[in-house]
Amino acid sequence: MNNNWTPINLGDIFEIRYGKGLPDEARNKTGSIYVYGSNGIIGKHDKALTTGTTIIIGRKGSVGEVNFSYNNCWPIDTTYYIDTFPGNIPPKYWMHLLKSLNLGAQDKSSAIPGINRNDIYKVDVLLPPLNEQHRIVSKLEKLLSKVEACKDRLKKIPLILKRFRQSVLASACCGRLTADWREKNPDVEPAEKLLEKISINVKKVKKNSHLVDLNILNLPEIPEFWKYVSIDDLTNNIKYGTSQKCDYEKIGVPVLRIPNMADGIIDVSDLKYAELPENEYKNLKLISGDILLIRSNGSVSLVGKTSIVRAGEEGFAYAGYLIRLRFNKTLLDPFYINLALSSYYTRLQIEIPARSTSGVNNIN
Repeated sequence: MNNNWTPINLGDIFEIRYGKGLPDEARNKTGSIYVYGSNGIIGKHDKALTTGTTIIIGRKGSVGEVNFSYNNCWPIDTTYYIDTFPGNIPPKYWMHLLKSLNLGAQDKSSAIPGINRNDIYKVDVLLPPLNEQHRIVSKLEKLLSKVEACKDRLKKIPLILKRFRQSVLASACCGRLTADWREKNPDVEPAEKLLEKISINVKKVKKNSHLVDLNILNLPEIPEFWKYVSIDDLTNNIKYGTSQKCDYEKIGVPVLRIPNMADGIIDVSDLKYAELPENEYKNLKLISGDILLIRSNGSVSLVGKTSIVRAGEEGFAYAGYLIRLRFNKTLLDPFYINLALSSYYTRLQIEIPARSTSGVNNIN
């Protein structure tokens, strides 16, 4: 410990005062005085309870939470406050110190969270010389401003990563990512020939028109031997899930639901189960390589979201808000199809027609 720093109790320095009740209907909301609750500003009034710069401490509710007001204010009755700072000690230093003390740990109540003023008075702290307190505040403010700047930058990272992922997917699904591979493998079978093989195994049904006019999507150019196709060209094995009620009790078979749809894969940490009739289970039993697609959700960004079934989920069934897509794995790679279904131009074709003003967005 620095020899110039003195051990004291908080009660040796401060008088901690009780806030005063101020119901919402009693406030003048056009006033310029901030009203503070245990967790910060909760309104305005035209009169102040404190006499200047104020430290507010949560007494009930957000116990031990520390807030700071440069000007006089009105702390309500769920708070304590400090507005007198003897010897011109810097309020900001003591605000930062109080925040570091975890005053909420002083809560000894058995019912409603609360903290006793006398317990705060007994908390031991170190008192630095006055000039050093000012220096600490100055350095701390500079460091904390950098921390806030970093936090603002970090908030942007998920969006940057999402855009980067979409960019990579777009490059993959229009051939740019594998351009060098094609140069080394010029004799690869064209997609047109592959589609002919697939067509032998896919019973053709009458096609609907495209969900979205493809001309407005400005689809990217693709390599010479690639081909734009619809899911209808690739499979006729598309099925809705079960409407049977599911439960956490482990009776019957696991049934995958929307909460199990993670980022492209299945998350089995929240499984429910159902007893299905034998014929229904036979039709809905999943195999490795099946793709599940969300068909209905309040968030349009989740409609059409897909996850691929792997070996660990074989034998599971799936619920009615999901659609299963099954492909001939000797001719198609389901993992590629799963990625393509989450690419930008595919998402546009799903999200534009899926949007609804009813609050529930759908794709059939």
